[in-house]
Amino acid sequence: MHKIEQRINGRVYYIELSQVQRRWRAHVVTEQGTPTALMPFYGDTADAVTERLAEWLSRLHRPDSTHA
Repeated sequence: MHKIEQRINGRVYYIELSQVQRRWRAHVVTEQGTPTALMPFYGDTADAVTERLAEWLSRLHRPDSTHA
């Protein structure tokens, strides 16, 4: 199991990676390692699944340009 810290749109996320059979699972955890309610993402490699989760978080928490 691996835990990485990733900054996305100015916010810090902690992503936990684990291998489940032949696939990798990535999900967001708190700084203490407690899972959040966000569903996990799955992929063939740790890098690929981390990238998919990071892209989704980036879209989800994109700065709102309509209020600028």
